[in-house]
Amino acid sequence: MITENEILTRVANAVDALGLNAYCTSVYEPFPPHFPCVYARMTDKYPVRRHIDLDYTDNQNNVTFTAEVFVQKTDGGKEKADAIMDTITDAFRRMYFIPTMRSPVDNGDPAIYRIMSRYRRVIASGDILPPEGE
Repeated sequence: MITENEILTRVANAVDALGLNAYCTSVYEPFPPHFPCVYARMTDKYPVRRHIDLDYTDNQNNVTFTAEVFVQKTDGGKEKADAIMDTITDAFRRMYFIPTMRSPVDNGDPAIYRIMSRYRRVIASGDILPPEGE
């Protein structure tokens, strides 16, 4: 089965390819060490009920990932955050995820622009990711 780490690694690799020296993490940090910052994690996972065996083995799971991008408004702000989020969305789409939401989020700090997206797909027990770059 596809693991959370495999998915997050693909997202981090896509962001790294932009050459922005972005800080990528799956652990929330209220004050990232530097910007831009990408925070991505699995936020939901539950079995597809009609695909549970008699021994309660989950053969398919609905999974949701959330990605957030933080940038300083003085360093490109919304445009830079949107470009990074477009790259993240492309990475998730190449892994057959469907974007379900994208919205700016109040960060509490007027100097930081923050945007959030969510992606969903069903992952079956025998699924593998397509080769990276396809």
